[in-house]
Amino acid sequence: MSSNFSVHSIDARGLSATDGLLLLVTRSLDKLKAGEILEILSDNPSAEHDLTAWSRLTANRWIGTTTSNGRKSHRIEKGSSLRVLTDR
Repeated sequence: MSSNFSVHSIDARGLSATDGLLLLVTRSLDKLKAGEILEILSDNPSAEHDLTAWSRLTANRWIGTTTSNGRKSHRIEKGSSLRVLTDR
C-alpha cells in the first residue's frame, strides 16, 4: 500500500531503456525517501515493460500505468532498500 507522500514527476519522453530511461529513473529515485512516488511521463511503447521488470529487480514497487491524451504515466514507489555506490 502506498503512503501519503507527494508524487515527484520526471519527463522521459523520447527515452527508452537503452537511451537513458533507467539511468534517469535511478537518479530520480535516489533523491526520494522510501515510500515516495515517482511518476515517469513517457511516450515510449516499451517503457511499461522495462520499468515493471526494473522495479522488481531493484526492490521498488511498481504501481502501474495510466494513459491520458496519448501520454503514459508510469508510477513507482521507492522501496526501503538502499543502493550501494562504489567508486570502482
